Amino acid sequence: MEQKKKNKQAEDEGKEPQTLLEITYKDMAGKGIKRARQYLEKVFGVSFDSVKEQWDEINALAKLRNSIVHDDGVARENIEKDGKIRQHVRDSRIEITNHAKNSYGRIVIKREYLDAILPDTVHFFTNLEV
Repeated sequence: MEQKKKNKQAEDEGKEPQTLLEITYKDMAGKGIKRARQYLEKVFGVSFDSVKEQWDEINALAKLRNSIVHDDGVARENIEKDGKIRQHVRDSRIEITNHAKNSYGRIVIKREYLDAILPDTVHFFTNLEV
């Protein structure tokens, strides 16, 4: 807010407004949570080193979310290539129904998956190094 006031004052005085940050979110490559991570790292100096495993889990969750939202719940090949998702399938936390060699199945998320991902998500946010 303070920067906005200074920029407004500069404009009123016919001066060029200052840029508080050299990088904007629009300047970041990629999309989704990867883009958000890049922004946090470059602009705010956030380190993801201490939460790497949880970050991988959150990436897998994002892939599941995207398949549910954008692919009508169908598991495309990128879902099954993710090691975290494969492990959850082996542990019966996620099921891919009607899966055959040349077709994709539907994603079924079981309560056990939610029970597993919630502590990882909490750990991620409490241990993120700012």
